[in-house]
Amino acid sequence: LTKTGSVAYQRWVAVRKRCNAKTGAEYRDYASKGITMCAEWMDDPVAFVEYIGEPPTPEHTVDRIDNAKGYEPGNVRWATVLEQANNKTNNRIVAYRGEEMSLSAMIRRRAADEGLPEGLVRSRVERKLYGGAT
Repeated sequence: LTKTGSVAYQRWVAVRKRCNAKTGAEYRDYASKGITMCAEWMDDPVAFVEYIGEPPTPEHTVDRIDNAKGYEPGNVRWATVLEQANNKTNNRIVAYRGEEMSLSAMIRRRAADEGLPEGLVRSRVERKLYGGAT
């Protein structure tokens, strides 16, 4: 089921490493905050992959749905880099057309809706947010 060279196995190794780090950025961003991997998965990549499945693409990585919780059943999913970026704790959440989303997601959606380049929409939004001329 889970071959050591598979993408799913590599993702399991990365999660396990983050949760067990003793120093550096991984420690600061995960282990020091109490982010752990559930005991069932810690030494059993097969159980992990049986739960989460294979990633839809090689670019997908493991994302925690609730960033205050660890890697555990009910709190993990496969996500793209963009999906993960929209799930960061430091995102600014805004409402656009009745839906809450990250500021970056709103800019992308608004640019698509209005047929404008994202950079133009971003500069207009930032000027409005930070007190510049509109």
